[in-house]
Amino acid sequence: MTIDEAIHLESYDQQWADRFSDELQTLTREIGPYTAAIEHFGSTSVPGMTAKPVIDMLVGVENALHWSEIIPRLTAMGYEDLGEAGIPGRLYLRKRGSVA
Repeated sequence: MTIDEAIHLESYDQQWADRFSDELQTLTREIGPYTAAIEHFGSTSVPGMTAKPVIDMLVGVENALHWSEIIPRLTAMGYEDLGEAGIPGRLYLRKRGSVA
């Protein structure tokens, strides 16, 4: 996988936590029954830390058999399905714009 965009760092912004909370509510509504947990991780999740302004989220699913139901819901929400992205067994999705 190659980096397809410029990388820059920004001072910590409380809006990162707020954006995660907003997306968490949306994800919970759309795919909540299939999830074990949805976590904000990476540098934007650490208060005070300089970071790439990218909200990283990790979604644990209850059963991989539900991927065929989860992926279409996420793509309908604007997420781009990038498949395993070099790591067997992983599903990698990203959403551009103010949340991803």
